[in-house]
Amino acid sequence: MKPRQIVLGLSLVATLSATWWAAQQESQPDKARPAAERRRAPALPPSVIATAEASSAFQPLPARTALAPEGADFAAPLSFRPPPPPPPAPLPPQAPPLPFRFIGAIDDAGERSAMLMDGNRLHIVRSGDEIDSRYRVERVDAAAIEFTYLPLKQRQILPVANS
Repeated sequence: MKPRQIVLGLSLVATLSATWWAAQQESQPDKARPAAERRRAPALPPSVIATAEASSAFQPLPARTALAPEGADFAAPLSFRPPPPPPPAPLPPQAPPLPFRFIGAIDDAGERSAMLMDGNRLHIVRSGDEIDSRYRVERVDAAAIEFTYLPLKQRQILPVANS
């Protein structure tokens, strides 16, 4: 027999005996503890000990897999950081700003009309009129003109400057 085989055999015997000794110690916990430690342990009623043992049962940790998704590079770095928060929800569609500029008002038999400029076009409107099937004039008064943007049914107000 070679010296290397002898050393390996002795190592195997030492490992097996240490394993057997540790198993014996676990099966007899009170005998394995020193007498000084046994004296220091408080005397607890059996019901408390049973409750503590039941609550200390194995509790699995929440599932946290760090496996790469199927088809991903097996050597890709993995992270235990939580995923980034989802992007904020998109804002609901808004009506575009009013394209009109107030030019003046006309009072005709108690009914008020407004003159509005849209680029180089002049519109003379009253309550209930539609402009280009996009805007409906809801109200014309001395302080403001109220419109409804028809595609989104949103109300918009054009303030009127008193001059």
